[in-house]
Amino acid sequence: MGHNDLLEQFEGLVSVDDLKSFKPDPAVYAYARRKTGAWDEPLCLVSSNAWDVIGARAAGLLAVWVKRDSEKVFEDWGIDLRR
Repeated sequence: MGHNDLLEQFEGLVSVDDLKSFKPDPAVYAYARRKTGAWDEPLCLVSSNAWDVIGARAAGLLAVWVKRDSEKVFEDWGIDLRR
């Protein structure tokens, strides 16, 4: 975020380094709520990973999927879906 001058567009960032777990573990999304204090308020995750958006929505967050490749519906993680 800092390398692209985007950090100034946000009030803060949440890292899971202290939690020692990763998304889509529901504990990660709960950790985001705890760190931001957004218990009864909307909290929105923005990701280019479909699995991350699905995990956030399942945990009760709002979520936005950013489509990185206009030729693909979802990321295929290098899997050839034509076979």
